[in-house]
Amino acid sequence: MFFSKKKKIAAYLQGIPDGAQGGFDRLLADYLDGTLKTRLESMGITKLEIHIDWHPGSKTIYLQGRYKKYYMDADVDAEEYFLSFDLDEPEDDDPPCPLHSREGFYQAISDAIKALA
Repeated sequence: MFFSKKKKIAAYLQGIPDGAQGGFDRLLADYLDGTLKTRLESMGITKLEIHIDWHPGSKTIYLQGRYKKYYMDADVDAEEYFLSFDLDEPEDDDPPCPLHSREGFYQAISDAIKALA
């Protein structure tokens, strides 16, 4: 199951013309090559779990982890993302943020971590 999902994601990404990949597509590529996990861990995120829902009409990256004593939760789709850090189980109460780019998503996590300090 795990490898078939990765194969589906790889095939999806190969079908996108050069220069047409959006932020979500680039995050998927980062997931496939391990960069997503590495970048988040380099920011101090521990106990990171990555889950990809890959269904027709619904493609979402779910991230859960810890930053020090805070729980991190992020849901990312092609249009927007939810990001929260909380002392107990995070909720998706915050409004969604538009997903303009992969780097913007990483920067939002970095900014949230700085705000916790």
